[in-house]
Amino acid sequence: MKKGEKWVAVKPLPGALVINVGDLLQILSNDEYKSGEHRVLANPLREPRTSVAVFISVDENNTSSYGPLEEMLSPAKPPLYRNFTLSEIKEIFLSKELGKISLPNEFRLLEKQE
Repeated sequence: MKKGEKWVAVKPLPGALVINVGDLLQILSNDEYKSGEHRVLANPLREPRTSVAVFISVDENNTSSYGPLEEMLSPAKPPLYRNFTLSEIKEIFLSKELGKISLPNEFRLLEKQE
């Protein structure tokens, strides 16, 4: 996991469940939850572990719009991200180099909303 500008090795804890909050949850929660920048090395600690990655299959016909959930917004906490479609996410993933993709950066509103 990245802490500041340095990579930190995270040793597995027996019986622990570690969840890396993804970029989509960061956007949907309007930054209430932050996605952690992480990378996976080929088990340098030589201890048993299981990793499961979950990806969304994009339906090209789905034109639904996604963004911060209404429940996460208030006058004191306006939306930090614009709405987007799953097709836009797919386009970003296919156009950028792996490791250079940051959905929060792609959809963040530049100006503070009034």
